Amino acid sequence: MNLMNETMKQETQLETTTNNSSPKIAVRFYENQKLGKSFGPAKFHTAVYNATADIVNPHQKYLLDYVTFQTWIKSARDHDQLAACDHVQEIIEAKKLNKDDILGSWIKRYDRSNSKIMIPGFSTLELSGHALDVCIIDDDFGIQSFWNLEARGCRIKYGQKSPQLLAANYPLEHV
Repeated sequence: MNLMNETMKQETQLETTTNNSSPKIAVRFYENQKLGKSFGPAKFHTAVYNATADIVNPHQKYLLDYVTFQTWIKSARDHDQLAACDHVQEIIEAKKLNKDDILGSWIKRYDRSNSKIMIPGFSTLELSGHALDVCIIDDDFGIQSFWNLEARGCRIKYGQKSPQLLAANYPLEHV
């Protein structure tokens, strides 16, 4: 889809503006307890973090599985995903980042029927600085946005499932 390429081209313009013009988003990261465990013959869980991205208006939830950068690149399936990988690699080289310090994820929309639908978009997380980039293009809900956020560590509440990292572009009052 050309929309994803256009959104990536506009990324530098979006990074210089605040996220006030983008929809409100909160991304919660959970450490994958199944990492490295088998779920079938020669199939293993590879996600370091499982995450949810919640957009406030329109209310929508997305699922993200953050894998190592090399695994993420190998999982690209179509022209848009390959273009996203190339774009992220250019940024990594320009900023002289370590590829081993980057996690990547494709984005799935989670709907009320519990189905997970792959949509155009991607997300990357820089582990050392906790810089988070999220690009979501969901034409069904009119969402075409890019967010540059900072993930922060969370307080762990024993006995409750708490995220390890949290990133949001608005104040969360009930966290």
